[in-house]
Amino acid sequence: MKRLADFLGINAQTGALLLAILFVGIGEELWLPFVPKYIKASGGTIFTVALYAAGINLLEGFYFFVGGSLADRIGVRRSMALFALVPLAGYAIFLSGGGPWVAVAGTLAIAAWEPLVVPATFDVVGSALKESKRTMAFAVQSIQKRLPKIVGPAVGGVVLFTVGVVNGTRACLWVSLVFVGFSLVTQLVLLKDVPRKGPPASLGAALRAMDPFLKRLLVAEVLVRWCDWLIREFVVLYVIEELCFSSKDYGFLRSFMMIVSLLTYLPIGWLADRTSPPAFVRLTFFFFAAFPLALSFAHTMPMLVAAFALWGLREIGEPARKAIITSRFAPEVRARAVGAYWGIRAFLIWPAPILGAWIWKEHGPEALMRVAAGLGAAAFFVFLFAERWIGGNRRSEGGVRELSKP
Repeated sequence: MKRLADFLGINAQTGALLLAILFVGIGEELWLPFVPKYIKASGGTIFTVALYAAGINLLEGFYFFVGGSLADRIGVRRSMALFALVPLAGYAIFLSGGGPWVAVAGTLAIAAWEPLVVPATFDVVGSALKESKRTMAFAVQSIQKRLPKIVGPAVGGVVLFTVGVVNGTRACLWVSLVFVGFSLVTQLVLLKDVPRKGPPASLGAALRAMDPFLKRLLVAEVLVRWCDWLIREFVVLYVIEELCFSSKDYGFLRSFMMIVSLLTYLPIGWLADRTSPPAFVRLTFFFFAAFPLALSFAHTMPMLVAAFALWGLREIGEPARKAIITSRFAPEVRARAVGAYWGIRAFLIWPAPILGAWIWKEHGPEALMRVAAGLGAAAFFVFLFAERWIGGNRRSEGGVRELSKP
């Protein structure tokens, strides 16, 4: 068991982190994939859905900065426990009323938890594990985050299909609320603070810590997230309303997509730690572009299954990308710098869903998906340029990858 835990990059700290994130994920995935459908079922329009998605990104930018700052100032344990109070407030808002704007406000608070804890997650992995184990640790975290996304949408889809979108969503919310409580207890009892070697980092120091490669990677990520967020919240509407499949069918497709992602994480994490992490990041950008293009031609269930398989394969380079970013930030600025990196990305992509809704209304969903595919292709070539600029995936003396060196 000790050898297995070491192979997977699991120790007391990363194990406690996995458990805390697992509880929140189990509850959220019962209902979160169906929020756009809930908004429309309770009286909203496609532009209400677009504003909801834009609000998530806009607030996520703020949450990332706050999460990095607080993790750096008050420690991982206390900051994560404090962050758990935000989704608890969101559940109270959501369950207090049934209108679309109440749902939007509540979900924006509930969705705060993940961006708030991302900087703390990077800080724990970067401090608790040596560089050669970080990709595998992020792969295990990705599996742990996706397991609820396999079970949750399938169960939630059946519940919504059985008792209706509005009542089913609210029932799932009560279950989710209990799991957030479990996560809060886990954080307080098991998680420990990362030792600090100096005073908290300033925002200026965090921004200066981004080297030229990270800046180019950030440009590629902004483009690929525009590709993603142009269509992300509209996929459920496309499948259920345009193609006339049921919420149960969509729940199956989401679960299948997550199974595809899950099957890639451990073998790719193992390979990336021993070969070339950037090669798998390249594949991630390729599949980001391929998914919306395939979806625009998918009108039958077999074609949808193939398109959702591509959606799952988009995660193939996610652990490697996170490990590269973690390794390029010095420990004393890591939490603040990760928060700034993710925050800048979120602030730059928040208008994407609004543009996506306009393209949908004016030119149709297929045109929207092909525009998204074009942005994904642009992101792929920007990453190739960034990788070539930094020297590719060559190894330096001593076996440390040039691409991972700060």
